[in-house]
Amino acid sequence: MAGTDFRFQRHLKLWEEQNKLIKRTIIATCIFSIVLLIRVLTPLTRLTTDTEQVETQLMSLQEDKSGVENLSNQLAEVNEVLAAVQQNIEVRPWEHEKKELIKSFSRMRNRDDHSLSRQEYQDTANTTIRKITKKVDELVVSPLERSMASNPLVRQELRQVEDRLEILKGHLKEWRQQNLGKDWYVTLAGKDRTMDELTETLNGDIQQFSKVLSQEQSNISEIIETQERKAEELQIDIEDKQQWLDQLNSDMQKILPGWLQNLLGVDEMIQIFPMVLLALALYVFLLALSLARHYGYVARKINLTAEDRRDLAASSLWTLTDRGRTGNLITIAVFMMFFTAMWLFYEWGFLLFHRWLITTDQVMWYTRVLGSKAIIWAGRLIFLIVIGTIVVRPKWLKLHTDS
Repeated sequence: MAGTDFRFQRHLKLWEEQNKLIKRTIIATCIFSIVLLIRVLTPLTRLTTDTEQVETQLMSLQEDKSGVENLSNQLAEVNEVLAAVQQNIEVRPWEHEKKELIKSFSRMRNRDDHSLSRQEYQDTANTTIRKITKKVDELVVSPLERSMASNPLVRQELRQVEDRLEILKGHLKEWRQQNLGKDWYVTLAGKDRTMDELTETLNGDIQQFSKVLSQEQSNISEIIETQERKAEELQIDIEDKQQWLDQLNSDMQKILPGWLQNLLGVDEMIQIFPMVLLALALYVFLLALSLARHYGYVARKINLTAEDRRDLAASSLWTLTDRGRTGNLITIAVFMMFFTAMWLFYEWGFLLFHRWLITTDQVMWYTRVLGSKAIIWAGRLIFLIVIGTIVVRPKWLKLHTDS
């Protein structure tokens, strides 16, 4: 009898304690889930999404800035070549050819046979024009062409520069055609005028060329300044979001039990949160079954009839037994609300988890497993079994006790 009395008292005590425990667990789980979802996990997914967008903008801006800086560097190289070309024009190397032409005419006139024709003078003058054209090509046109070829961004982005180079080549060709076969060489003034025309043409074209480059360099400087200012703003935005993330982590630590604090961060929590809810739901379910088992033992030992058990005062709200129509409805409704809420929170948690996965690179092998469809549907099946058991158990016990 002593052993039976001990067992009875033990079951009764456990039933009473588990009544309090299941109530506290359900209330705490609901508060924990709602607060964590609303105050931490939902803001976290918004934060990671916003952060990813800002980081993408910053990366794109840095790529654009890199491209603009490359263009600026290539423009600087073209400008260096242009400065060298301008120095070549200032030297007026074709003056040497003009002087050589004068010397050639002098030697021709001093020849003993005195049989020179006008055509011979013209041929010599034409040769000079060709030499000058070749020299201008070597000292002015070719350096610019090589510079453009070695700096493709300038050619690609600044069609005006390419156009100015073509205009320069066109002017040089036009000057050559205008003077070949012409009598520009007859007087010294004519020779000087022809050389001056070439110099003025080249200077004018080079100035236009330089103007285009300078304007573009100025525009690029403004663009780089704007990009640097925007990059600084985005970087500040990222730092602000990092501070917000730290605050979310701090808020989460306040929600967690003391023994869990500082062991989990927000990134870990969003991955395991659905599994935590599932585990808590299973714990409550098993606790309810244990509570019902203890109650059943006590009821049998004090010989409670089926009619006595249907008295609401004979059991508790959390006891899964036949408590009569009203009692069963209340108990089933309470458990249904809890497990349905857990299911909804479970789905909500996975939705946030998958959104977070899209925006993070902190993905381990187990992260993909936890977020897989197999895990999701396994959890849904467990919730379905639990809810089904909660609904049918009082009816099954009623049939069992009545029989």
